[in-house]
Amino acid sequence: MASLTIHDGNTVRSVTFTPPERLLDLLRGSGVPVNAPCGGMARCNQCKVSVTGALSEPDAAETALIPPGGGIRFACRAAALGDVDVFTNSMAARSVSIQIDGATPPFTVSNGLSGVGAAVDIGTTTIAAYLYAMDDGGRLGAASALNPQGAFGADVISRVQASMDGHADALATLVCGCITQLVESLLARHSLNHNDLTRIVLTGNTAMLTLLCALPTKPLSAMPFRAEHLFGEFRRPDALRLPVSAQVYLPRCVGAYVGADITTAMLAGGLITDGRVHRGKPLMLADIGTNGEIALAAGGALSCCATAAGPAFEGAGISCGMLAEPGAIDRVDWLDGRFQYSTIGGEPARGICGTGLVDTVAAMLDAGMLDESGYLDGGDFTFPGTSVAVTQKDARALQLAKAAIRAGMLTLLSETGLAVGDVDALVVAGGFGSKIRVSSAERIGLLPGGFAAKARAIGNGAGMGAAMALLNDGIRVQSEGVVGAARVVELSTNPVFMDEYVEGMMFEP
Repeated sequence: MASLTIHDGNTVRSVTFTPPERLLDLLRGSGVPVNAPCGGMARCNQCKVSVTGALSEPDAAETALIPPGGGIRFACRAAALGDVDVFTNSMAARSVSIQIDGATPPFTVSNGLSGVGAAVDIGTTTIAAYLYAMDDGGRLGAASALNPQGAFGADVISRVQASMDGHADALATLVCGCITQLVESLLARHSLNHNDLTRIVLTGNTAMLTLLCALPTKPLSAMPFRAEHLFGEFRRPDALRLPVSAQVYLPRCVGAYVGADITTAMLAGGLITDGRVHRGKPLMLADIGTNGEIALAAGGALSCCATAAGPAFEGAGISCGMLAEPGAIDRVDWLDGRFQYSTIGGEPARGICGTGLVDTVAAMLDAGMLDESGYLDGGDFTFPGTSVAVTQKDARALQLAKAAIRAGMLTLLSETGLAVGDVDALVVAGGFGSKIRVSSAERIGLLPGGFAAKARAIGNGAGMGAAMALLNDGIRVQSEGVVGAARVVELSTNPVFMDEYVEGMMFEP
């Protein structure tokens, strides 16, 4: 047996293991945060860790990327052969810009509870938690973190596969530990403890809630993509590894890939109001991210769909891609015959996040460097004075992602006999969707032409809707019935989607 010693600030803990074991697998099982968007396939080159001890020698590929002798290794490439020490300060303190704020329509507080409650949005990339006073609905604070399940891959499919490969317990432990830390930090700010917490609402897409509960994910992995659990229920906190005695509620999912996060986002976005579907002019909701989820309220009925856009919007799989951290290029313009850009925090550019990539492609189109087919004339583009480049491969990755979102929107309209002009407003939810410039999104064809003028961002709609369900029992109960009657449009076999996806590959509104 050998020992893995984890140094986290002033805290030191050890776990034993039988060598040899791949360092990434060892860290995953020990709850150590590792950024591995590719799921450990040695493709993303982002799982750097500070580690010393008995490790395998770096191969040529690793040596070319990291100079030897500095105590930094790629977790997916290194094997622990004996005792090792890992230092987490270099990995955990990541200042990522996470969308916390959001908007809700007016609603009353009615829950019959005292104390405080927590609403938590479990996103694929990030987790946001909110603390509320249950008597008057006052928000006491918010906290957020990266979803530590990212050690198993940036996208839902990677994590579903990891669960099927025997990592279900590790995935659940990681996310429940993160939720616990966020809620405890919020309670501590107000000198509160677990006994003051009376209810928690945990929202997320269907896969995230399935992984949270360590339920079988195989039905989500292949056609016909069904969910054995759609939730809309209370669950025991101890069964979810949560060290509280509060009621824990998971909102109702719509389908296998249209989750509870869309249910709660529809509450915040006004698609579900007064216990029924919005009955005014048609409203469309789009949560644009790794898993693009879209809903349409028209004629008193709900239609929903989901499309796998992939992680390009989060910067994963992009040559210089990164999350929305300091130093990420986040805004780009083509002005006066040159590229102008800004970075998060005003720091020197060290990569590009999703919003910056959308802006860059729009600017390239304006500059004539990129044509509608996605061909990048002149080869890779590097921002002047930096080492940050956008490659032909990056443009193709964005092409695939944006075509999927656009095609999902147009298919949902087609299935309900509507056109873009019939939609009164496009409600955009989620961190990425709330931060992109809709003019750039329409310029590259991510949004169909005419939607930019109709768009309004509501921030973290999933989290805000979870708060509504937390604070009002009627909203919580009624939402279950409304989404239970929603129609899910399956895109994988839909001929309209196939046609729209091919057409949507073009970089044009």
